[in-house]
Amino acid sequence: MTKGYVLFIILNHVKDVKRVMSILKKYGAQATMMDTLGAASLYEKQEAYDTMIAGRRQSLGQGKKYNKTIFTVLSTEEAVVKIMDEVEEYLGITPDSLGRGFLFTIPMYTFRGIQK
Repeated sequence: MTKGYVLFIILNHVKDVKRVMSILKKYGAQATMMDTLGAASLYEKQEAYDTMIAGRRQSLGQGKKYNKTIFTVLSTEEAVVKIMDEVEEYLGITPDSLGRGFLFTIPMYTFRGIQK
């Protein structure tokens, strides 16, 4: 059974994508990227929330700031720590500052269909 980790990197600014992707490439990590919208931004305006509840999606997300969510599968904890440390430094994440995004991992107990 193959074990690993899924590393999620949520970027608040699109301009950070290129540098973060180059960090992943440096460690041989392939990634998938998506446009995402945090639920908190939906609640900022009651109108967007009401639209979501009513099932009309036309105005949902208008004027909203989308994030970029990157995720990658890593086989070792060592790779996770190295990549997280470098991305954290680049994004300016410190105990006193949120920086320009956030990262987290989820352990995977098995996976199939991807290269090691």
